Amino acid sequence: MSDTPLEKPKTNTKANVWILTLFASVALNGLLAGVLISNQAGPKSADLQIAPFMPAPHQAVKKRPLRNGPLAGEAYDAPRMLISHLSPPRRKEIMGRAMKHIKTRSERSPHTLLIELRKSHKQTLALLRADTLDQDALKTILAQNRELKQRLALQGDALVLEMLKQLTPEERKATVRALRKTKYRRFKKHKAKNKRD
Repeated sequence: MSDTPLEKPKTNTKANVWILTLFASVALNGLLAGVLISNQAGPKSADLQIAPFMPAPHQAVKKRPLRNGPLAGEAYDAPRMLISHLSPPRRKEIMGRAMKHIKTRSERSPHTLLIELRKSHKQTLALLRADTLDQDALKTILAQNRELKQRLALQGDALVLEMLKQLTPEERKATVRALRKTKYRRFKKHKAKNKRD
């Protein structure tokens, strides 16, 4: 045995770094190419796209069939539509005052009535799922649903009136123009849909 320490073979560290960098670059390029190809060649279905601001299911706007008559029911379906053409601060001011008026005028807020109506609908569905049909309980719940819907409709009417009271004559004219424009767009879409069918 020799007394000389074991010598390590000389390695070129610069070459090792370059080889490692080459492998990392190839891997990164492969990853980027895969992402680009999957985005270009992948399916374009709506359920794969995520909207950044999706409303909760109970707040989602449901499509309603087109009604006959000028401006029939649109303001009652969505009172906010009456003021959608106004500036955001003005909308907030009008809606705040109107809701405050509604809350002070009635014993239950519209939100509370909606929650009660949802609970009542769930009870109705539970009764319908039962093996035997309890007609008396079903009549009671249906009467309760009717009463809650009536209260909500009255509060909706009061809300619309309170909102309209706050508008200036110019704002009311602009509201009519905006509603007519929306009605025309809806009618145009409905007409185009019927042509395709």
